[in-house]
Amino acid sequence: MYYFNDFTLLLFRRPVFFSFPDFRTLTPGPVHGSWMLPTAMTCFFLFLAGWFLELPFNKMMGSVLARGPKVQAVALTFDDSPGESTAKVLDILREHGAKATFFVIGKNAALLQRIVNEGHEIGNHSYRHRIQLAIDAPRIFRKEIDTTEAIIRNATGCTSTLYRPPHGWRNPWMLRECRLLGFRTILWSIDSHEWNVILLVNMCIAWDYDHQVKKFLRNCSDRASQ
Repeated sequence: MYYFNDFTLLLFRRPVFFSFPDFRTLTPGPVHGSWMLPTAMTCFFLFLAGWFLELPFNKMMGSVLARGPKVQAVALTFDDSPGESTAKVLDILREHGAKATFFVIGKNAALLQRIVNEGHEIGNHSYRHRIQLAIDAPRIFRKEIDTTEAIIRNATGCTSTLYRPPHGWRNPWMLRECRLLGFRTILWSIDSHEWNVILLVNMCIAWDYDHQVKKFLRNCSDRASQ
């Protein structure tokens, strides 16, 4: 339980168990030591199960869309928008005639009108982008979604029908609330790992990332014009 509590505290900043004694007050002995390995193994398998359940393609907890039909097309999506680089991304997309979906965070309300005016789609990405939303009560989740939706509607006059959970973490009651609110939960098939600075820098060095992105967008534009 101690290892599991440490894990949940690190991940969600909230422990699961509150009422068990501090291990520092326990008398060392074979009884306590014998539980360490089973506890560690249990925590490992719980983590493995949680990781599997949260994979984008996994539908065991409810219906999600991670991949479209098998056609020669790519759906570009951007999370945590609008951000510092959103304006530059919009410039690049406009230059190549490409369209994308921006999953916006409610507290970042800038550039929403420009996103819509340039023909892009807006999706709901919660109000504060908290990973704890995956374990919050349904009423808290609904408030996050409703608040963000009101901001989108006031800024653009449009409503969104797509939702992407922060970090892709979800649970059955979250997906149920999405259905009740008329949202479709959208995940992804390829992760750019832009949040991993070390990996991203190595990718840029290895294969001229900026050139490859522009080449990809140019190919998308050429196919669209055919």
